[in-house]
Amino acid sequence: MKLGKFLSLILVIIMALSFCMVVNAEDIAIAGSNQQTALDLTTAPAGVYINMSESFCSASFRCPSWSNNIGIIHMGIYLWLGDYQTTIEGRELYGKDFVDFADGASLKFEFPTAPAGEYLILMQGRGTDTVGVWTCSEVSSKAKEIELTFYYKGAINVTFPHGTIVTGKNPTLGELNISQNPGEMIDIGTDKTSELPARTFEEKISESIIMYTGSPLAYVNAQSKMIDKYNKWVTPYVDSGYTLLPVRFVTENLGATLAWNDATQHITITKDDIVIELSVGVNFMSVNGEIRAIDMAPKIVNTRTMVPLRAVTEALNIPIHWRQDGENGLIIIGETCNDLGYDVSVIGTLLARYKLAN
Repeated sequence: MKLGKFLSLILVIIMALSFCMVVNAEDIAIAGSNQQTALDLTTAPAGVYINMSESFCSASFRCPSWSNNIGIIHMGIYLWLGDYQTTIEGRELYGKDFVDFADGASLKFEFPTAPAGEYLILMQGRGTDTVGVWTCSEVSSKAKEIELTFYYKGAINVTFPHGTIVTGKNPTLGELNISQNPGEMIDIGTDKTSELPARTFEEKISESIIMYTGSPLAYVNAQSKMIDKYNKWVTPYVDSGYTLLPVRFVTENLGATLAWNDATQHITITKDDIVIELSVGVNFMSVNGEIRAIDMAPKIVNTRTMVPLRAVTEALNIPIHWRQDGENGLIIIGETCNDLGYDVSVIGTLLARYKLAN
């Protein structure tokens, strides 16, 4: 065989292999017009419910980064569990981060082949840089053949995202593991996945202490419990812009010890090699003997001692995340607090649970 024909044959083979990377693929456009509105994913997630009658392996969405090409969008696919809220509290089956993408780029979320069934593809911003998804009010004729619903801020939205769904099989990534067994590891070990392992809502919050101002409930080790089982009026609260927490509940759940002198109303908190001393009504605290001014003195409220959140956690070198919610606020304490604070699906679930409980 002559060299020219040989090279031509190789080129044909390469093109054929490239074409067959997704077997029997078909692109189904979702949006039906070019009229566009950008939805902000930084403060709230968006989800596309899809009821597929055949296997599919990717979805693409046009996403703005508000002209600066900076920001992160995380996309994940979930098995549909009957309703939106229950679904996003379940296990993400596969996920990917898109980091610092071009403004208006079409982000292609490839995943292992998902068999026919009901799914939710969730898109959410991570961090503080504004990112979003372009939507329009019309759905394409092809997409009308699929049962498809678009959710934004946890509710059904009348617009639809600009993007496509690709049917067929992707042999590169294999088959999607759709097990919902909490004890089963989900294999996402390819270079196309997020660096974070797929986790359920409970697994995500398991390493933090979570409270909400005005609420007697807290989450510790992903379990809901009363802050004070003897007094439902003991809650975190805000005074003059400073958040105060019940000292015994917080110290015990942070692995610290608490000593209280009733005669002098003196508090001693000890954790590892850190010793903190405070007194009710005194705007100073001692940290390993070093005197520090504090903006809000400890108080006794509803017969319980309350201490300033930020002063105590900073002295113990424990991170916190505060999420304003109208007149109230969500408090997350722990090493993973910032990850949770920027996971808008987790924040949305926590706020919904607190408002339902109250």
